[in-house]
Amino acid sequence: MAIERKDRSFDKIFEEVSFERVPFDYVNTLKIHLVDGSILDMSQEEIQAADNEMDLLEGIERDEIADVSITLDYDSIKADVSATVESVLKGFFDNE
Repeated sequence: MAIERKDRSFDKIFEEVSFERVPFDYVNTLKIHLVDGSILDMSQEEIQAADNEMDLLEGIERDEIADVSITLDYDSIKADVSATVESVLKGFFDNE
């Protein structure tokens, strides 16, 4: 799975963090490549409408899946992580 990155200074986070699960809010598109050669494209709206991962894969058996491609909203991830880190650290450092 390729991740396109524009801000190289933020790359360290992706190199050092192991993702168990990516919140649906950060997924732009999901492509499920099936063994028969077909591809199921899911838009951000379809992904966010699902209650959980199993809803997205409903009707698809695991052995039918050849590969999965995910496009992440890198800008939103960066903005949220930066805002969270700033709010946590704000009390420890003087802005002057």
